Amino acid sequence: MRKIAVIVALQEEIQPLLDRLGANVQPAPRDRYFAQSSPSYGYETILGGAKVLFALNGFTSIHRADNRDAELPTDKEVPLIGTVAAALTSSQIMESFCPDFVISAGTAGGFEGRAAKTGDCILSKCVRYHDRRILIPGFREVAESPLPLYKHVQDLADRLRIKTGTVCTGDSFALSGSDIHRLRDLQTDAIEMEAAAIAYVCSLSKVPFVALKVITDLVDTTEKSAEDQFLENLKMSSERLCHTLEALIQEITRSAHLEH
Repeated sequence: MRKIAVIVALQEEIQPLLDRLGANVQPAPRDRYFAQSSPSYGYETILGGAKVLFALNGFTSIHRADNRDAELPTDKEVPLIGTVAAALTSSQIMESFCPDFVISAGTAGGFEGRAAKTGDCILSKCVRYHDRRILIPGFREVAESPLPLYKHVQDLADRLRIKTGTVCTGDSFALSGSDIHRLRDLQTDAIEMEAAAIAYVCSLSKVPFVALKVITDLVDTTEKSAEDQFLENLKMSSERLCHTLEALIQEITRSAHLEH
């Protein structure tokens, strides 16, 4: 039986699929998959004939010294997002679950100028960092190079009838003018905070990887802030993400080739 790991930052992004699976999905034993000190957690199920582990980065508390917003309680738990949390979760899964295939699933920003619409799902044809600025020869090439991906992404996208695109990863939700200029130069279709880190961990073990992202906000529109769009569209976009994710898992299990 094939094993597929789906790595997600936010519970809300995966909740519609967990709800649909109902009693067929169970909390994953933490002592089996995650280190005792790790905040990561997950759920496991059988889907499409494959054993599937949904792994999430977990939560962190707002410490009093860091709490600049007086309205937030100091004991509030906040989901862990970004490259560090994603690399930690995926590294543990590689060792404990030994997946045959890994999917980075979640929400992303998009560009109206590249015909993106909220709710669009995009399968990665390229994954790279957009915010690594290292001008030293050698280091620059490593920082800016695309990460290895599953070789048959276009076949999957054709069967799912969804777009492929360039997914760019950085550690800031708010983007500066220079960030947006760089993203346009890279012909970016989805901007998010985890995929490149997970892709790198997968490349070390030569495990095939794709990113499936759904657009929640458009960064090149001035009608609403990206933050307001994200909160407004999170539920709808997560529903669409989960519908496509379930179909993607089914297609992967039917695939005859899973080369890195």
